[in-house]
Amino acid sequence: MSMTDPVSDLLTRIRNAAKAKKNAVDIPASNLKREVVRILTEHNYVKDMIELPDSKQGILRVYLRYTREDE
Repeated sequence: MSMTDPVSDLLTRIRNAAKAKKNAVDIPASNLKREVVRILTEHNYVKDMIELPDSKQGILRVYLRYTREDE
């Protein structure tokens, strides 16, 4: 599937996972997405990110951060 805006896809996946109260979300990896998530992690918007290998481009697993009130 071809995406025209990978950053908006990344942010939409994170937003949808947060609304569903998921602990983590998997996103197809790219250098641009890796840097955006690194910046989000650096500014404490997400908890952490790990990179998982697969047969294609790799997967970024982004762990979401919540407050005590689950916000």
